[in-house]
Amino acid sequence: MYFSGDTSFGDHFTRIREKLGSPQLALLAIGAYEPRWFMSPVHMAPEEAVRAHQILGAKTSIAIHHGTFQLADDGIDTPQKQLMACKRDDLFLILRNGQSVEIP
Repeated sequence: MYFSGDTSFGDHFTRIREKLGSPQLALLAIGAYEPRWFMSPVHMAPEEAVRAHQILGAKTSIAIHHGTFQLADDGIDTPQKQLMACKRDDLFLILRNGQSVEIP
């Protein structure tokens, strides 16, 4: 399992995969990313989280760090909407608060 915590997008995802292999599960932050000029050094935007999911080669990813409090200029539901618009498969999950899922 890989937990991104607060992180920006960068080549560290390639290095993680090279050193540790692809995780079965990646928890990737998608919220509190606007304005980009200020937040990009510390938070990924949803489309960057999709790229991180692909680069890591994660079997499944779960979006974290969104939907509870409005922490930045992006709306409380904007991260989920943007992730839904840019994710390419059903392997990147967006859970509701309190929802659980079994990961094989």
